[in-house]
Amino acid sequence: MDERTFDCSSLRTYMSCPRKYYWKYVKHLQLKDDDSPALDFGTAIHQALEVWYLEQDEDKMLETFHEFWDERFSDKKRTHEKGEKLLTSYVEKYDREPFEIVGGPEQVFELELFDTTFVGKMDLVISYPGQFDMVFDHKTSTRMGRNYFKSFNPDIQMTGYTIAGRAIYPDLDIKGTMVNVLYFTMKKMDFFREMFMQQDWEIDRWFELYRELTREIKERPRDDYTAWRINDSYCIRWGECPYRDLCTVAEPDTMFYLYEKDVWDPREAFNAEHLKKKSLEQLEGRTRINFIDS
Repeated sequence: MDERTFDCSSLRTYMSCPRKYYWKYVKHLQLKDDDSPALDFGTAIHQALEVWYLEQDEDKMLETFHEFWDERFSDKKRTHEKGEKLLTSYVEKYDREPFEIVGGPEQVFELELFDTTFVGKMDLVISYPGQFDMVFDHKTSTRMGRNYFKSFNPDIQMTGYTIAGRAIYPDLDIKGTMVNVLYFTMKKMDFFREMFMQQDWEIDRWFELYRELTREIKERPRDDYTAWRINDSYCIRWGECPYRDLCTVAEPDTMFYLYEKDVWDPREAFNAEHLKKKSLEQLEGRTRINFIDS
């Protein structure tokens, strides 16, 4: 990923810890054999749901899940049996959706903003006929505390998806995002949905934050890790940061043997044709946004 291309994950990483951003997106370091069962399981579920909403074929949906889920990463919560049960229960509950699908599945976007490129992929764009339209985002979770949905408001991803949806589908009345949660533990599973309507002032705030973050990132030196401050309150939050070994020694290069170079390119990861839009009016005439035609 070049220094002028950003997605929600990279921006979130920078917000949480600039030093972590440096190791991951500037030096392109990744721990060797750093497998993530949670991430891989979620990806397999996403791929299966893409097939379901595209073809409405339950057998093919399950086949896709089993193809993408590698049993080497199975744990007590994440198995082939659990994934299949989760998906079949989901289809049973939402056999008849109250909305129409108007975009996607897996709609890739690429927008030129403030001399940078903002990229991402929306799971679905849906329409409640005669009412409003929304971006629809799948999540898998093993935790559903009382504050779970609060984490999406405010959230740079949810607002960013609303903006991208409005840019790609200017004829729709996209009001915000709906988070679609597939929740499971070892003993139970359930499904939850929550809408997040985006007001004009929230859209304005997102653009201000995006411009501030990307400007900071572009101005930081690419060859001096000390210029990227550490946020040590995140070193062991949600598990140990994969770059903690680099930040706890005086000479980080002595620990590089633990890592391998992995240049993550969002365009390659999304694996789809990219769309660009140039019309300022598509985002309600916010003229400070500089769209560049492709």
